[in-house]
Amino acid sequence: MGAEREPATRVKSTVKLRSVAKALEVSVKAGAARVEREMERVEQEVREGERVDRCTAAAAKLLGYEEICGKIYTPSDAEMIRANVAYCQAAGAVCSDRPAQASGEMPMWLCMAVKQKVAVEVLGMREPMNMMDAVKQKEAKLWIKSVAKEVAGLMATGCWEEVERSSVPHDRTIAPSHFVFKIKTEEKVDPKTGESSLVFVKCKSRLVYGGHMSSHGSDYQETSAFVCSPKTVRAMLALAAPRDHKVVSFDIAQAFTWASYDEDECVYMELPPLMRSGGSRVGAEGDEEEYEGCGGGKNRQTVAKLRKYLYGSKNAPRKWQQAMQGFCESIGARALVSDRMAFRWTWTDGSGARHDMRYAVHVDDIVCTVSSDAIKDEFERRMKGYFGEDRVTGGEETQAVLGMAVTRDWARKTITISQGGFAKKMLKNFGYDECTKKVMTPLPANQEFEKWEGEPHDHELAHSFLCFVGSLNWLATTMRPDLAQACAMMSRYASNPGPEHVKCAKHILAYLAGHTDLGITYHGSDEVLKSGYDHRDRLVAAVDADLGGCNDSHKSTTGVVVWLNGGAISWRSKKQSTVSTSTTEAEMKAAAAGSMEVVWLRDLVTELGVAQGCIRIFEDNQGVVQLTHGQKDTARSGHFRRPQVYVENLVSNGFIWLDRTETDFNPADLFTKQVEPAKKFGYFRDVIMGIQPDMYMSKSVKEMLGGLEPSATNVLLKEMRQVQEAAL
Repeated sequence: MGAEREPATRVKSTVKLRSVAKALEVSVKAGAARVEREMERVEQEVREGERVDRCTAAAAKLLGYEEICGKIYTPSDAEMIRANVAYCQAAGAVCSDRPAQASGEMPMWLCMAVKQKVAVEVLGMREPMNMMDAVKQKEAKLWIKSVAKEVAGLMATGCWEEVERSSVPHDRTIAPSHFVFKIKTEEKVDPKTGESSLVFVKCKSRLVYGGHMSSHGSDYQETSAFVCSPKTVRAMLALAAPRDHKVVSFDIAQAFTWASYDEDECVYMELPPLMRSGGSRVGAEGDEEEYEGCGGGKNRQTVAKLRKYLYGSKNAPRKWQQAMQGFCESIGARALVSDRMAFRWTWTDGSGARHDMRYAVHVDDIVCTVSSDAIKDEFERRMKGYFGEDRVTGGEETQAVLGMAVTRDWARKTITISQGGFAKKMLKNFGYDECTKKVMTPLPANQEFEKWEGEPHDHELAHSFLCFVGSLNWLATTMRPDLAQACAMMSRYASNPGPEHVKCAKHILAYLAGHTDLGITYHGSDEVLKSGYDHRDRLVAAVDADLGGCNDSHKSTTGVVVWLNGGAISWRSKKQSTVSTSTTEAEMKAAAAGSMEVVWLRDLVTELGVAQGCIRIFEDNQGVVQLTHGQKDTARSGHFRRPQVYVENLVSNGFIWLDRTETDFNPADLFTKQVEPAKKFGYFRDVIMGIQPDMYMSKSVKEMLGGLEPSATNVLLKEMRQVQEAAL
């Protein structure tokens, strides 16, 4: 936890361990006042650069966590010790001669904080936790090379100047610096088998400024920053499929260092710790071959006065966002009102031909869909002219975007996004064998969920369950709508899972093992987009709700899904905030939630260049359809009048219309309950994810089209579309 602080002088570990152990013993026996003074003394020694490598290990041992002793810890973990001592004093759980053993005596946050010190392994390699750890690994040469590349790049751009430590004003904090190490992988799809896997790319090192030591008002002011929504990226890909637009990506190297501090801003940082293979420190002259151009590294005499922002600075993301927006304005790209980090750029070349480009910015990654290579090359040329030739990378048609594998079938005009590599990694992390018996649904049939009232599980299992829910949530929110309802149910009981919840988690892993490479497919062929009627580039939505589905609170669950060109771009499975007294009330709340989502997506897609008319929403409750279309008396709906009026207004203004749909053909049912039988679940899943797209033709749609043949229907809809676009 916290920033790495390398010592300027060496002190024997045993001496320092005794100091920390004494502080803990004093905390239990003498009270809060004395432990405060003792911990301040320890922290003062830390600031002076002395070594306290295993302070948290000593604390953990005294608290009954002997199994984590021996791991690598950093001096800034002293803050965690202090908080833990305060907790133990308040609870009376610890005495000096008897460590706490009962699982319920330790707070969950402490268990998780200690757990974070466990090393992470990726593809057989272990990610280092600090510089000392990195140079002692068998891959030390790779890590040293990546560290040298990072620091030399920062030095070349003038990110800081070295000044005497004595020249730093007394009211200024010298923030620590440390390296964050990451094994970079990307998801690759085997063209023969279609299976996804994670492939090693490189060892990545990032020098990070200790922003946790910053002071508001002197070191930073405003900190808010934004990234594009995943829904925007999915909408861009959906619109690219029928147009045969290429999907390309760009990356800005060391993006946060682009912005500079003002002249009157004085921010100081310890120089980066540089070490040779084996653990010896680089000399002050910094003339070692492996660290050429990296300066002298951390020492007692000099510190870094920052000229440019670094990762870890509180306001660095905001400064980078402003820089990126400045570039977009300079080329004439228009930012969307619906998503401030998504843009549309239209460029006219020398011959008068117009080219179109849509792109979304996620920190330093730029995802683009381009109508031609000409506009892509022009965009790349302007970016390199603005940010620098060496900073901009990418520009080729991509197979991976923001952690997603992108598969293109030009013949069928489809774009498929998936995360099979992450799913397989998740299975491995939780010890689940892909060869185990598979199941066809995420949750068991007729499964009832209730709050566990028994004794809590041990911290190890509780923490693992939280990690499982977090990983599942990532999959469910990015591209696996079939897991959304299961993830929602697991999240409700994540704080204290019972045996049934753990059993269901294993069932979800079994389902995931049999469906690792499932993804969302967006279509562009007439065969799909003119099936039933022409719905090319048209938003279509479905909403549903159960009544009192939560056995603990008796609240209902809302299910929403929105398609564009055959695949889902937005979905939701969420417990409603209030209890409903009837099915109509629960369905009306779901209709209002779905309408809100549709209104935002309608604006988004329109700003991306595709005007939307009146949007069809599947609704399987006759009462809701009649109320919102003014065909039923509202005397009995006064207690949920507000969501009803909201939907009524959207219907009367022509933004949406609710189409009465049979329950067996409403895919939103997938988000409210465990759909049975498995065949029905599979049908809904395949429709939602575009695997087997099927545009349901309800009775009202057939009557509206007057029983016309498909060709005549498409002509009629084309004329209707022209009228709507003219009105917009």
